[in-house]
Amino acid sequence: MKKLLTFSFLTIGFLFSINAQKLTFDNIGKVYVRSTGPIISGKEVSGYYFLYKLDKADKKNALFQLTFTDANLNKVAEKEIIMLSNNYIDNASFDGEYIYIKFL
Repeated sequence: MKKLLTFSFLTIGFLFSINAQKLTFDNIGKVYVRSTGPIISGKEVSGYYFLYKLDKADKKNALFQLTFTDANLNKVAEKEIIMLSNNYIDNASFDGEYIYIKFL
């Protein structure tokens, strides 16, 4: 009975893992993920943000890539920015027109 129950749970777990969302990036070398998280609109998730450290710009600053996706992980926008090397995103929100990002 325990073997049948274990097999049932493993089968159900495998079936649910097939439907997971997936996002891939092309032509990326060495990247350091600084921040990722949801963009909240009201009480629901309207998208996700990803902040990657790509390269050093100078001694104090680094080149970052900020990528936004919708709730289905389709890329909406990408922007390369230069800022201090130790910055990261604390949170982000969306009011239907503007995206608010809090950097630390």
